[in-house]
Parts: sequence; structure tokens; C-alpha cells
Amino acid sequence: MSFSSLATLIDQVLMQIKDEGALTFPGKLKGDPNKRFRDKYCYFQHDHGHDTADCYDLKQQIEALIR
Repeated sequence: MSFSSLATLIDQVLMQIKDEGALTFPGKLKGDPNKRFRDKYCYFQHDHGHDTADCYDLKQQIEALIR
């Protein structure tokens, strides 16, 4: 899936729209938490494993809002 180019970083988009009720927060990541990158944190999923900027779930939801 290709995503629209944004003029703002995805982290900043999340902070701007997180309280509007437009997003469905998916919760914790699946899989063994001990095997995840502890130095990466996703503010969308409130869990370690990847950075917010790399969150596929967040990108999909923002793309759906754009369309």
C-alpha cells in the first residue's frame, strides 16, 4: 500500500488528532515483548517495538482519513 505524502511528520499528526475520536487505538503489540526493540516506542500503540513514524496501523488510519 502506498501512503499519501504529508507536510507534517506522522508523529505530529497523531498528536494533533489523537483526542478527536477519529482514530481507533489498537492497543499493545502482539508477540513476545522481550524480543522487541526496547529503544523504539510507538505512542499510537503505547508499546515498545517500533517508532511511531514507522507504525503501519497509524499510517493506514491516517490514509483512510485523508481519503
